[in-house]
Amino acid sequence: MVHFIDLEGYFQMKKRSQFLQNYSHPFYKNSILLVFGYAIMALLGFLYWTFAARIYSPEQVGTASTLISLVSIITNFSVLGFNISLIGYISKSQKKQNAVTTAILLSSLVAFLLTILFLSLSSFFPFLSFLMGIGIWNTIGIIIASVAGTIFLINEALFISSRKSASVVLRNSLWSLFKIFALFLLLAFGFWGIFFSWYLSLVLVLIPSLFFSGISLKWVFNFDSIKKILSFSLWNHLSNLFLLLPGLLFPAIILSFLAPASAAYFYIPWMIASLLFLIPQSLGKIFLTEQTHSPGEFHFYKVLKFNYSLLLLGLIPLLFLSKWILSLFGADYAIEGFLPLLILLLSSLFFSYISLFSSELNVKGEAKTVALISFGLFFLSLFFTFLFIKYGLLGISFSWLFANIIISFYLFFKTFSRSFTSHGTVTLSKR
Repeated sequence: MVHFIDLEGYFQMKKRSQFLQNYSHPFYKNSILLVFGYAIMALLGFLYWTFAARIYSPEQVGTASTLISLVSIITNFSVLGFNISLIGYISKSQKKQNAVTTAILLSSLVAFLLTILFLSLSSFFPFLSFLMGIGIWNTIGIIIASVAGTIFLINEALFISSRKSASVVLRNSLWSLFKIFALFLLLAFGFWGIFFSWYLSLVLVLIPSLFFSGISLKWVFNFDSIKKILSFSLWNHLSNLFLLLPGLLFPAIILSFLAPASAAYFYIPWMIASLLFLIPQSLGKIFLTEQTHSPGEFHFYKVLKFNYSLLLLGLIPLLFLSKWILSLFGADYAIEGFLPLLILLLSSLFFSYISLFSSELNVKGEAKTVALISFGLFFLSLFFTFLFIKYGLLGISFSWLFANIIISFYLFFKTFSRSFTSHGTVTLSKR
């Protein structure tokens, strides 16, 4: 009897030891750390937008969130996919110094040119009438915001590729804290106070982050250093644009067809739901990093299982607390944004599968297929949005949900109709 108890205890200890050994792997440690960091940033983001909603008018919040979204579109256009390709390239490249500085300089140039083009054409769009006659300093501020936002994305890739998720957490947390502080300092500037609190804080944390990213920035432009990853970068560039554009365009569409206040009522639920969207996106980046360090060690279904474990930990509390969370921003936000938030939260179940499926394809070097998947999600979400815009914020929320359901079910059934590598194991081919 005593021997049986000892034997049972031995197996329990062995199982516990194996569990701890598995979850001490850099994939799990960096994934949990990155997701935890994004959760902190989101919580601080809730505080930020709560204060913004209470000390600024809904019209000012709606206008500022639209401008922030449009600048985000520019930064995501300008990054040229280097925020993904560099993750899998830096750890293996002998020319990583030149590759990083070339990627930063090239992306910054694109951001500068696109911002000038955007400001020049803004007078042709009625919903951008607030940009008319903004003055030279606000113009320069928007240009700096676009360039800094682009470099900010590449800087994060440098940290992740070096397995320094803790640095990402620290950087983003400081940015979030500085944003809140600046929100009050710039109150007198109206919606510009919201916009510049966002980007001045970003610049403030970006400068030291560049020097702690593990790369010696010797500002050399050498196009040959990025030739090897340019095709992979550009396909991922298209993929990221198609993936991000629906969420970035929604405020602008709402501003055009509904009202400025409605843009604010939608932006807050979208921001909350985006916290869950970040889970599969974070795991996908860590997955790509680990496959460059230890090819073939992790497979898609293992990552997918871990993703849904983390996702449910966030989804269930948010579903129950959604109305209370929205009420922190004001009574109108709780009324107008409650049902859209529930719909957007549920969409994370389907978005997760799409995001991680795309990450697996990236690991296999099939970036072109990833771009096609993202285009499908982009096209369907906008198609349903214009189809259901007459139903207001609910119509837009359901449009995003329906698009994710269709694409995820297509990919799910495609998985069973066409076999992947044995047992789901992936390798770094075509890299």
